[in-house]
Order: sequence, then structure tokens, then C-alpha cells
Amino acid sequence: MMLLAPGNAEYKDFLDKRDGSQRNILIAGVDKDGVRADVIMLLCTDSKENTINLVSIPRDTRVTVNGKSFKINACLGRENGEALLTEQVRKLTGMPVNSFCKVNFEGLRNIIDILGGVEYDVPIDMDYDDPAQDLHIHLKAGPQRLNGAEAEGLLRFRSGYANADLGRIDTQQDFIKEMAKQKLKLKYIFKLPAVIGQLNNTLDTDMSGFDVLCLAWDFKSGDKAEFNSCVLPGTPKYIGGVSYYIAAENADEQLDILFYESGSESDLGNKVIE
Repeated sequence: MMLLAPGNAEYKDFLDKRDGSQRNILIAGVDKDGVRADVIMLLCTDSKENTINLVSIPRDTRVTVNGKSFKINACLGRENGEALLTEQVRKLTGMPVNSFCKVNFEGLRNIIDILGGVEYDVPIDMDYDDPAQDLHIHLKAGPQRLNGAEAEGLLRFRSGYANADLGRIDTQQDFIKEMAKQKLKLKYIFKLPAVIGQLNNTLDTDMSGFDVLCLAWDFKSGDKAEFNSCVLPGTPKYIGGVSYYIAAENADEQLDILFYESGSESDLGNKVIE
């Protein structure tokens, strides 16, 4: 694993310092060319409280930099893209970002295969082909064990949801929750050397292999952790004929209330807050 941005030391200094048991990790899942973020999530862990909070940022979220507006998924394709994406997520959520991970989907596929797949109830039939991205999705609805390629298809599919990308985000969060419950267990931690070996080729991050091991160990009883999730508060909107997701002006305040004042999974679920 390696740190991406030009001037590694400078980029590491750009990240916020950790606060005790808490670590906020910005995860960007990238497409084949590696310059657009297909998945953007802020994973907020607290080993002392045994909580995992997940904020999904829709890839169509509108951001403005130096007077120019564009979708947040385009940040990585710009100069100092990792730092730019980190800065925008920090502004949108009002949360510190202690670590950054950019992972390609090949790595995700291989990691899931190493861990023996994930049991998951696929919500709808999924059929989609994109030869340019070498993406072929053909899944039937219902409970099944997904291998790495199938899990990638599940996470990237969005054309069949009534609410498009927001429906996909709901499935992404639900899948990650199930994966954490199933795989954050002691017997899988012993497979971490193979996982970390795979990450060396597919993940760019400031986190070391030891950091990853410690994080997994902290949550080795994943089925007992409190797992909360939501979408960045906001609403979809067309501007100039382009589909955007507009973050609520007080999105940071809403997230603070949801995660640190409500404090229960039943209050959060996997939902969009407007």
C-alpha cells in the first residue's frame, strides 16, 4: 500500500490527526481508469464505543471549487485529486478525515474471494453490460453467496432502481453492514496477511498494513458492533440539464445529531435525510 498524492509527506500532513479511539476513513472506490470515484464513503469507527458509522456521499454531489461547479466524483481526476476530494468531504460532512483509501474494484473482488464470499439477499434482478468498463452484471434477486465479481456488480449496479443512485447507495450500505457482520470475526483475521498482500497492489492509502490489522482486531466481533448508516443529507436536482445531488446547507449539523445524539440504529437505518 502506498500514499497517492504528489509529495506524500505533505498529503499526510493534510489529513486530520486521530482523536483517541476514533478513526474516520475516507473510502473512494474508483472505476477502471482510476480518475472517477464510483463510490464515496466516510467510515467513522470508534473502537471504545464499538460503533461503526457510515456516511455515503452520492457521486453526483455538486461541489464548487474556485468558482467552478462539478460533481464530486470528478475530484480525483483533477490536480491533487486525493487532497481535493478529502477537503470537499470534510466541508460537506463537518467531520475530520484521519485516513484516505482509494481502492479499485479488482482489489475488492479479490478480497471478497479470499474471504470466501458474502451471503446476501439481492433486492432485485440486475442485468447490465458496459464493455468499456469491462463490467458485466447478471444477478437474480434472492438470498445467495456472492463471489468477488458478483459483489462488484451488486455495488455498481444502479440502472434498475426507481431512485437510481440513491437506491444503489442503500444496497451498498446494506451489503457493507452484512459483510462486516460476517467477516469481522477472529477466524477471518488470520486471513488478513493474504488480504493485505492483495491491498498492496490495489489500494492507495496512508494506512499501513499494521493499521488495517489493528482496525480489524478492534472490531473482531463485528456482529456485536453497532452499525449506523445514512446518506449525506440533501436532495437530487437538475441544474442546466445536468443531474446533481445538492447537499443540505446544514448537512454537518444533521449528521452530528444523527450519529452522536440519536445513537441508535433504529433511528438511522439506511436513509436519506432531507
